[in-house]
Amino acid sequence: MNPKILALCFIAVVTIAAGCKTETTAPVTPTADKNSFVGNGAGFTNQLFNCSPSDDSGSAMMDPVFGNGAIVSAGHVTTANNKFSISVTTKFAKPGTYLVSSVDGNLITLQISSASDDRTFFSASGSIVVTSWGAIGERAKGTFQGRLGATTGGEILDITNGQFDCVVR
Repeated sequence: MNPKILALCFIAVVTIAAGCKTETTAPVTPTADKNSFVGNGAGFTNQLFNCSPSDDSGSAMMDPVFGNGAIVSAGHVTTANNKFSISVTTKFAKPGTYLVSSVDGNLITLQISSASDDRTFFSASGSIVVTSWGAIGERAKGTFQGRLGATTGGEILDITNGQFDCVVR
């Protein structure tokens, strides 16, 4: 796996996760229909993961040296009161279809946090379709799906109907 892409992915996930605050009141019901996915497995059944409805909760970024892209976003799983951050990285920050591959740096990484535990999942297979990638201040849009494995415990989480529409920063 390309260590630079892994480092970019790790930095993005940690940055988003650090921004997730513990709430003392009931969580806000997110309505971000442009940034979402459905999860099955690892304790979830047809669970809709909605990213927070603000552009502040998600971004698309490009590595200026190597040209790879990263889309990161965060939100709540309201039915389970879990917080999550997701990172989707591609070999190039431009439109195209990318098969999940650690060699090429096409990855989906998901971190789920609850009051009792934190779980991290990395993609084993899947695809990412970038339909547009604009300049800074414009938008990156696309879809994704994949099979992710937990770093501990052997849990599998299948992601379907993933979509993103984030500001390029």
